[in-house]
Amino acid sequence: MSVRTYATSQNSRAYEDRHSQDMATVIGCIRTTMLVVGRCAAQIGTPYSMDLEQRLQGLEKRFSFKPSASEIKRIALQADSFIEQWGGRVAEDSRAKTDDIKSLLLTLADTVQLVGNYDHACTGQLEDLSRSLASAAALDDVSQIKTSLARNIAQIKSSVGQMRRNSQDIVMQLKQQISAYEQKLEFAEAIAFKDQLTGLANRCRIEQQIQWNIQHELTFCIVMFDLNHFKPVNDEFGHSAGDNVLKQFSSNLQAVTRAGDLLGRWGGDEFIAVTMCKESEGRSYIERVNNTVFGKYRVPIENNQFGIDLQVSASIGIAEWSPGETIDQVVAKADANMYENKKSNRRYR
Repeated sequence: MSVRTYATSQNSRAYEDRHSQDMATVIGCIRTTMLVVGRCAAQIGTPYSMDLEQRLQGLEKRFSFKPSASEIKRIALQADSFIEQWGGRVAEDSRAKTDDIKSLLLTLADTVQLVGNYDHACTGQLEDLSRSLASAAALDDVSQIKTSLARNIAQIKSSVGQMRRNSQDIVMQLKQQISAYEQKLEFAEAIAFKDQLTGLANRCRIEQQIQWNIQHELTFCIVMFDLNHFKPVNDEFGHSAGDNVLKQFSSNLQAVTRAGDLLGRWGGDEFIAVTMCKESEGRSYIERVNNTVFGKYRVPIENNQFGIDLQVSASIGIAEWSPGETIDQVVAKADANMYENKKSNRRYR
């Protein structure tokens, strides 16, 4: 081999080594980014956010097989599609909460303005803050509102510090107002996961809990309840009577459900319990329901001061989650068992 040929070979090998190192660095950055995005999304706590984390984790594992450049591009495009779909869902949820946030911002702006009227030393600064908060409330995007608020944090701290030095009473009033806003936000968040008629967890909250259990590989069962002969109650006695039956049933069902389990309204006259136990223990829960929840319910109706007695029962289906099953699969198992129970017109014994 000539000196020139040898040098060319060495240069080629060095180029390939640098290229391999560059590719490894790029792939490492992509993998890290996908995992970080997934973890950040999962912190939101919604089922579709947790699903994004799982999808990105699945894509990240494909890099372990040393994919080609074209395969890397396909993986990146899939990740981009998953993130875009997730972003659309987050945007929908954000828009639903924007009005409440805007209302609170306007109220806070009014409060700041009021405090400013009592403390002339801070009036100019607080008026600027009031206008800034009011402008933030006019925005339509939650992320923009948060960004606008972040820019005013230092100003808020400065104003509160000055007011503390000038008037402890005014500071206390502001703290009370802020505490009231925090309570309102907490209440709004609780409402978002609560069924308005029965007060139980709603479907969104139930799905969130099931997804959490699956992600952490916990042992649990799904128990489905479907009220028997409920439609005739609405048809014959009116929806107010039907609503009363649903509220009584949910209250009685909650009374026999353990504190560590989650009971919710799945929709219409269907209820669901997420019990942290094996199926054998879950059947003991069903037995308690049979013995204490089913029976005669006194239901008030219009033009009848005494009301009427209705026999209330439900078809029941139970399914224990098996590792590897998705939320749809375990719910479908319980649902299928419930319909088998309804068709045979029997109860678990």
